[in-house]
Amino acid sequence: MNLRPAFDFNLEVARYWLEEYHIDGYRIDAAAMIDNFEFIQNVRDQCKEIASPKPFLIVAEHIPEKPEIASPDGPADGAWHVSFMRWVTPLLCEHEVEGQPFDVEQVLRTLQPKNDGYVNPLLAVNYLESHDEFTLMQKLAEHGVVEDKALRRNQLGATLLFTAVGIPMLFQGQEFGGFRVRKPEVRPLQWDLLNHAYGRQLHQHYSFLMALRHRSSALQRGDFNVISFQPEKGLFAFARTSSEQQLIVLVNIRDQDCSFDVEFPNGEWKELFFSYSLQVTNGHMTDKINASGTKIYQKIK
Repeated sequence: MNLRPAFDFNLEVARYWLEEYHIDGYRIDAAAMIDNFEFIQNVRDQCKEIASPKPFLIVAEHIPEKPEIASPDGPADGAWHVSFMRWVTPLLCEHEVEGQPFDVEQVLRTLQPKNDGYVNPLLAVNYLESHDEFTLMQKLAEHGVVEDKALRRNQLGATLLFTAVGIPMLFQGQEFGGFRVRKPEVRPLQWDLLNHAYGRQLHQHYSFLMALRHRSSALQRGDFNVISFQPEKGLFAFARTSSEQQLIVLVNIRDQDCSFDVEFPNGEWKELFFSYSLQVTNGHMTDKINASGTKIYQKIK
């Protein structure tokens, strides 16, 4: 079968949207069904040449996950890191979700996409919601996580999304707790959620994380290292470190306040969510953390 006419026609379509509407990139839907790296590479090469000097990005939605599509020799600039959503969601729901068990060690593992086969883990696209998924709010409610607890678990998920290695991706309305069911018809964003404390608090949390990531070399390109794992207390901590910045993220996966003592590098640190400073002198950090809470510490000196 001669596929060249379809190949050429779709290249023309890709060119049209770029030249007429000046788009910034494509998400290649169902890349596994296309099953043609040559075509995706041609789209990428053509569009980057036309768009230059403006950046143009190709992100592949390849399910099942195929990290090599965003490898140095692959045709995409990013690939959906499906494992992130599949492991983190059960953690947030405190329950098995769609056959995936609640496994904290797997969550820690998937925060570094290199463990899932990404040669360049910075090209993994992490997400909790997409057009193919039920919203996180729906999944939480399904497992009895509602009201204030749902807010806390949602905020916990957002922190992991923005501090893991890779690129965070949001679904429309996720940042203020949108929960419309998945249907074929048009689903307007639920802007009215911003009139309620829940939506405003969640939106503020996402806004803070976006601003932090925007200015943080450690979160954009830093190394990842687990520095503490205390499953008996429901705590873990990991470091994101670049040559200019060192951050440590502490996570309480249980929905109850607790005190903790974890190994920690000596020096002066600032907690970024609550904006207070503390000094570590004996290689241990002692502090408190809220139910389903997260803290982000930045080393000052």
